[in-house]
Amino acid sequence: VIVSGPGTTTTSTEYSSVTINSVAGMDVVKLDSEVTDAAAKNLILVGGPAVNSLTAEALGLSFPTYGADSGIPEGAALLKSIDNAFGGSNSALVVAGWSADDTRNAARYLQAYSSNSLSGDSMTVTGPSTATSGGEATAE
Repeated sequence: VIVSGPGTTTTSTEYSSVTINSVAGMDVVKLDSEVTDAAAKNLILVGGPAVNSLTAEALGLSFPTYGADSGIPEGAALLKSIDNAFGGSNSALVVAGWSADDTRNAARYLQAYSSNSLSGDSMTVTGPSTATSGGEATAE
């Protein structure tokens, strides 16, 4: 997913199976600690509130928050859209799992958006996913 405004240019570079995108020459993939003003941009936050401080903030949790306190079901992941996630007018899409594998499955489900159902503000993704077919997802 690339979000860009008027007058910007985008480029893609593919390395094996990983594509790195940039907007106007700036890397769009950053660690949570590298984001200086989260409210200034629409963000896709990958990783749960135990490992990603921006995810914790967007979900209204303390960092780090683990296990059941995260609101993420055990053995599953969330795809959750949050309007005004950081007090600005922009949104965040949280891609966060109970475990790293669950987060990876949700990211794969999102990656295959053209063949998977995406609806509502929040979805729970369970089961293994691949880049061409997702696991099971339920809208909340």
